[in-house]
Amino acid sequence: MKHLLIYIAFCFPTAAIAAAGISNLFCYADTCGEFGPPHIEPGHIFCLNEEIYDLAALATSGGELFWYIDTTFTNAISVGNFCTPLNIVGTTTYYVVAIEGDCISEVGTVNVTIYPLPDVQIAPSSPIMLYPGDSLYLTSNFENNNLWSPFSENDSLLVTTEGEFILKVRDENYCFNSDTAYVELIDTTRLQAYHPLVFVPNAFTPDGDGVNDVFTIITHDIENFELQIYNRWGDIVFETHDTQNAWTGGDEYYCPDGQYFYSVKMDTGMEVLRYNGFVFLIR
Repeated sequence: MKHLLIYIAFCFPTAAIAAAGISNLFCYADTCGEFGPPHIEPGHIFCLNEEIYDLAALATSGGELFWYIDTTFTNAISVGNFCTPLNIVGTTTYYVVAIEGDCISEVGTVNVTIYPLPDVQIAPSSPIMLYPGDSLYLTSNFENNNLWSPFSENDSLLVTTEGEFILKVRDENYCFNSDTAYVELIDTTRLQAYHPLVFVPNAFTPDGDGVNDVFTIITHDIENFELQIYNRWGDIVFETHDTQNAWTGGDEYYCPDGQYFYSVKMDTGMEVLRYNGFVFLIR
């Protein structure tokens, strides 16, 4: 990306001159002869999480450099040949002048752009509980430029084991950000003594024929219950806290045929249990 340096002349207010230790007001460099704007290196482009490099300038005819970001030139943010850009998202214009005795140079300007980071999110949210032998898909909220660890460049990642799964995404400004999913395997041997009766169907057919028309979790001895259904993009299409409230494949969202991810959380009174898996909707 190219950066343009725009040289302009300003009359400096008394406050700025006083702050710089100058008693007389001079508007133009030519009042002291050849005293053009400082030479400034091109501006920079950063991402919010990157190291920010200093701006650099050199007075063309001597004097000390003063840096500003306001056009009233009332508060210098830096003095000298270097200026550390402020950590402000967006494009900021920096003004620099050289002052020597009663002479003030013309003004040089340079732009610095700082881009925000992409908002990366993995669905479902962590921590994620997985039964041995089961699998689930972790889904990115970005369609492109995904990089998973373990390696994958798809918008979703099939997980069959516990561990940390890192998603890094690059946006259109070439800025990177990441999110991490934490998957834990449930120790079924430790739960057998007080595991409630639970049945989760793996498919249902909401076609109105009265047979297997809804998806519901069959259980008992539960104090608190939460069921969430996600589509392949990680959007919640159904949610309930009532074991009697079945998913019909519609409600707020009409869901087409396909595979959906379910997440169940329930409280036995002794421990909070989690179930994750997939259900097929077949119309």
